[in-house]
Amino acid sequence: MVFSSSATVYGQPEKIPCVEDFELKAMNPYGRTKLFLEEIARDIQKAEPDWRIILLRYFNPVGAHESGKIGEDPKGIPNNLMPYIQQVAVGRLPELNVYGHDYPTKDGSAIRDYIHVMDLADGHTAALRKLFTTESIGDQFISFSCLVLEMKADSSSFWKFLRVVLNVFVLSGCVAYNLGTGCGTSVLEMVAAFEKASLKVNVVSFLLSPSRSLSLVIKFLVLKLLQKIPIKLCPRRPGDATAVYASTEKAQRELGWKAKYGVAEMCRDQWKWASSNPWGYQSKKP
Repeated sequence: MVFSSSATVYGQPEKIPCVEDFELKAMNPYGRTKLFLEEIARDIQKAEPDWRIILLRYFNPVGAHESGKIGEDPKGIPNNLMPYIQQVAVGRLPELNVYGHDYPTKDGSAIRDYIHVMDLADGHTAALRKLFTTESIGDQFISFSCLVLEMKADSSSFWKFLRVVLNVFVLSGCVAYNLGTGCGTSVLEMVAAFEKASLKVNVVSFLLSPSRSLSLVIKFLVLKLLQKIPIKLCPRRPGDATAVYASTEKAQRELGWKAKYGVAEMCRDQWKWASSNPWGYQSKKP
């Protein structure tokens, strides 16, 4: 089985990049549900040793299919950054809310590891290939972090030392892998990258398409003249970490997988989808 988990299980790690054997301490409800489901998967495998389970911890999936025909189309105001940016860029929303501008980062905004959805799809293929071609998926180092948690370990130096010592060779049929690029990008850096990518759109084809309303065309032209995504700086959201990005060495070593696309390609494909489909899968404004 391949389970779609999330980097949110790490919460705010003490150091970055996040390694798969870090202590898991989700900070928000979404992360806690993913952590709970990971624990269920581990319990199933312990109870039924014939099960082989790979937990894929996604970082921040973005982008769209390079054809521009398949992309993300959330209803209402998007919860995730990239679809939010794209809806502002095409004029569907007036401005982008940036949650948190006082983080201890270079520009004050939170840092995340964004991964192209096509790289994510390749990661699933690599995980399935391992399950179908490898009899045992657990001949590797894993951490006894769960044992330490059960012992209600505090943050003292002794327990930290014990946790390191207890990284020993064991067999496990339930293994976690990070899927990310291994690079951190701030919210404001992603906004700037999307602004750059959106300037490369074929303006004539955008304006002549029958799915563009007059109001959408006007908003689009204003944004092009300004060459900026309007933003509103807002307070931090509870449960948001300052900086989280992946260590990807384990996935590269054991799955033969590595992300191929960078932020520029993510924004390029996201904008191709958005500019071709400003109202998502609907042909006109609902």
